[in-house]
Amino acid sequence: MYQVGQGTLVGRYPIHFHKNGDMPNSYVTGVSVHNSYSRLVTLHGVRFIRVSYCVGYEVAGHMYFIEDGSETKNIVEFNIGINTR
Repeated sequence: MYQVGQGTLVGRYPIHFHKNGDMPNSYVTGVSVHNSYSRLVTLHGVRFIRVSYCVGYEVAGHMYFIEDGSETKNIVEFNIGINTR
């Protein structure tokens, strides 16, 4: 994905799981995001999601963002973030 997200609006991130609760069949795998205006993956109020093998380059703000601490039992592995802005 290229030039995604809306940097001036809260909650407008390229990949955003928002208060979905348990999502054992959901995943984000092999995504490439570059020159994003706001984050890469945001997890907020979700459990049992897998985020793996993703690449972020020249992303504004946090690349992999766990929002408030209630996000448990998620697997975030084998990802990389390069040149965070």
